[in-house]
Amino acid sequence: MIETGRAERSLNVTRRASGALLGETSEALQEAAGNLLDKAVARLQEGDEVRARALVERALHLPYDEFEKIRPAVWWLELEVSTQFSDEVELAAEGDSGWLARAELLLSEASEPMVAAVVRAALNDIGSEFRLPQRESRWLNRLIAGEPFGREPLSEIDDIDELTVAVLGVLRMLNRQAELFAEG
Repeated sequence: MIETGRAERSLNVTRRASGALLGETSEALQEAAGNLLDKAVARLQEGDEVRARALVERALHLPYDEFEKIRPAVWWLELEVSTQFSDEVELAAEGDSGWLARAELLLSEASEPMVAAVVRAALNDIGSEFRLPQRESRWLNRLIAGEPFGREPLSEIDDIDELTVAVLGVLRMLNRQAELFAEG
């Protein structure tokens, strides 16, 4: 019995250590993806579509994260979109629904259905994260337009060329969102 307990404890230590290593690898992959996509955003701002596309392709070709069961670039980007909207809500003064007006404008300008789906998924996150006044909550629900909660639209794309186009569209949307926010 003592031997079995000792062996089991040893195995648990190994499992924990392995998880820590896999967690560090996951973090490194996500950081690499974020770095590449941040650079792609900057290239798009400069009008350099060719270099932006090359950076997106590099980010999408990072290894699949078996530990987290995610494609690091897709996970990072979907989280970034949600974070950008959350930041806008947190920075808004009480009664200021400019963030919703900007979200509505972004949706109206989205020519690609996948970009609109990513925006709606992020807005869905906002609806679950924040307690909004009733008027803003109704407006938000109208913008979400039935988007299922927890959906990760980019994760549904298997074709790498289609995913590249979608990621570039989302990055353009992030640039547009930053532009609208700066305009106030």
